[in-house]
Amino acid sequence: MTTIQAAAFHSGHRCEESELLPPSAACPFCEFAGERKPGLQLQQAPDVQLLLCPACGAASASRMPKAETLAAYYGTYYSDDTEAVTFDQPLRFAAHVLRIVPRFPGKELRILDFGGGGGALSAAAAKLLLRAGARTVEIVVVDYHQPEASTTAGVVIRHAGSLAEIGPAQFDLVLASAIVEHLPDPRPELLRLFAAVAPGGAFYARTPWIVPVMRLLVRTGVSMDFTYPAHLHDLGRDFWSGILGHLALDSQYRVRHNATSIVETVFSEAPIRTVTAYALKLPSRLFPAWPFVGGWEVVFERPRE
Repeated sequence: MTTIQAAAFHSGHRCEESELLPPSAACPFCEFAGERKPGLQLQQAPDVQLLLCPACGAASASRMPKAETLAAYYGTYYSDDTEAVTFDQPLRFAAHVLRIVPRFPGKELRILDFGGGGGALSAAAAKLLLRAGARTVEIVVVDYHQPEASTTAGVVIRHAGSLAEIGPAQFDLVLASAIVEHLPDPRPELLRLFAAVAPGGAFYARTPWIVPVMRLLVRTGVSMDFTYPAHLHDLGRDFWSGILGHLALDSQYRVRHNATSIVETVFSEAPIRTVTAYALKLPSRLFPAWPFVGGWEVVFERPRE
């Protein structure tokens, strides 16, 4: 049987019993306490499965890693010669995001970049916003990684250790790109992310939706590394379509964009992976129910009162 990785930027790690918390009793997103059927076996001895929530559509690991397990893992997550970003050509990503979020009328803008590593993605967005007429852009990066200081006039990058340090309704743009799937306790963090959006602002999230692809590959004798415990959740169309209701936020926010995610690699850097990603995503343009896309993205807008 051939094995491939679900993500090019990290590989799976088999956790020992001492590295894991007890089995989860409820869905970590919607708190559904009923039966969640196994979707995939992530590891054995100790047993960890991906459980499918029938209420919100999330697929989550049955056992979460301890805080110290994750701290040790993420301490070496990025190599010394990278920008601490898991997206090729950050300017391409920034241009894509700014096309699908609302236009920000202010001249002094703020971006919250959750899990943004060195802040390369949000810094690229800030440069484009300055070109579009913004006078200043302040970026707050929440990550294990200390972001680089900005070298662009008009852009200031600050660091915060956790979302608990972030006040409500402060940011025009909140970014959570390829980070929600890593959170062992995601519900309070999602609530903080939504709360951080200022009226007239937007929240962008991008997550893997790889389980349908993995199930299809199993039938052909190919297995995929889900990259547990780096990835703890798999979140696709159904999850993001209904999450506002499950968080009791549907009266405060609305979905602006809900679609197959942008391809994160480019041909020059990863030709095979890039061609595969485009091939998987292409049918979704003709068939909206097509599930074999590998990833999903969504933009939530907070209307002005």
